[in-house]
Amino acid sequence: MGYATTYLQAKGISAKFYDAIGDRDNYKTFFKKIDSFRPDIVIQETSAPTFDIDLKVAEQIHNRGYEVCLVGPQATAFAEKLIELPFVDYVLRGAYELSSLEMAKSKIKGIYEHQFIDFDQLPYPYRDENIIHNYRDYNCLRNLKFPQLWMYATRGCVAKCNFCLWVHTMFNRRLSLRKAQGVLDEADNMITKYNFKHIYFDDDCWNIGPEERLIEIADGLGKIGIPWTIHARLDTSTKEMFKYFVDKGCSGFRIGVESLSQRLLDAVNKNLKVEDIIDKINYLKGLNVDLFLLFMHYLPGETDFDRSEQNRKIKQLAIPYQNPPCIPFPGTPYYQQLIDKGFIPEEKVSWCEYDGSIVGKNLVGMVRAYSDSFR
Repeated sequence: MGYATTYLQAKGISAKFYDAIGDRDNYKTFFKKIDSFRPDIVIQETSAPTFDIDLKVAEQIHNRGYEVCLVGPQATAFAEKLIELPFVDYVLRGAYELSSLEMAKSKIKGIYEHQFIDFDQLPYPYRDENIIHNYRDYNCLRNLKFPQLWMYATRGCVAKCNFCLWVHTMFNRRLSLRKAQGVLDEADNMITKYNFKHIYFDDDCWNIGPEERLIEIADGLGKIGIPWTIHARLDTSTKEMFKYFVDKGCSGFRIGVESLSQRLLDAVNKNLKVEDIIDKINYLKGLNVDLFLLFMHYLPGETDFDRSEQNRKIKQLAIPYQNPPCIPFPGTPYYQQLIDKGFIPEEKVSWCEYDGSIVGKNLVGMVRAYSDSFR
């Protein structure tokens, strides 16, 4: 949304960025601010966990006299149904910098398809100086410093993990790598402007692409001289490259592991080998770096025994981690897989009811039923 804002502004459109959560606003304040802006169109981002609330908010925005445009993964997955709602005027599928400009200029109501844009063509994302220091991630704890600069060096991913939401819904499994100098220029510019003490790269996978580019970015970050953390895959960098990142100031790795069962890794197309995971993690434990591992339970085909083994192995690693259920979010291959197998009957998907039935415990129940069928 920050990128879409500055892109519209660069093209002569009067656009304002408003993050109500970052502003710590309540609903009353939210609608009061919307009224003070008096926008022609409100572009509202949606997500599966908040979809029922998103639709209530969209309806109220429309009732106050403003046109509503929905974006985000949930809007992408259900564009055809959403555009039928009387309070939805536009739906932008996928990444929406280009389509938001097309919409703003034409004001033709309907669905706008995803249009790929080279990441280097975008201006820096909008950053509200009043709330910029409210954004922070706590997962890599030991070397964490604030305030924290959140930024991207890449967009998208070419991996085939079937549960991954943004890669499939927002980026169509395409990858755009920013030029190294562009990444370094933004980091230096923002640090100078806002006095950040730490850089948090929120890329789907930071350590992807040519090794020469990663080395150039790491060298530049080392010269900037503040710690930085990344989301990383274990198979896209060698041990030597991971150590190089640490030597250049990388203080933490968030690593998507998902499972320590080869059968379950294969079931979600993770394309990792358990023995390589353990080998790399043990190596990284020997470096002066924070680690945070991302696991999931209720993977396709997982049994009670698999879950108990997973928990036992995670404890043996003795590394901070998360282990939520693998949710089949709409728009992902995993979601379609469960529909095809009859575990999420399409006629029972109450996508537009304001009861959250498409998310939360109902979807967890569906995936539990699918996993339990393998007993």
